[in-house]
Amino acid sequence: MPSDKALEREFERGYVIACCNLINMHGADTHSVDLFSALGITKAKIKRMNLTDYDMSALADLEQYCGADRMYGKGCTDNTGGGDALG
Repeated sequence: MPSDKALEREFERGYVIACCNLINMHGADTHSVDLFSALGITKAKIKRMNLTDYDMSALADLEQYCGADRMYGKGCTDNTGGGDALG
């Protein structure tokens, strides 16, 4: 059976990919910001997920729409470049 950490990583990855699919289908908006930021994930974790260019493009669109501070939330930023877009 996978460890709790492995299960958490897989859940987070699936959640992020689902958010990316919504952003790619419907565009970045306040709903997608709220949905994504509810996960409370850091940029560093995102970068370790080996997401596709398609997914990374959606996250860059979301970050451009709302800014990293709102996207990652207080306490969720990790000094990986502030408001610069992922990608």
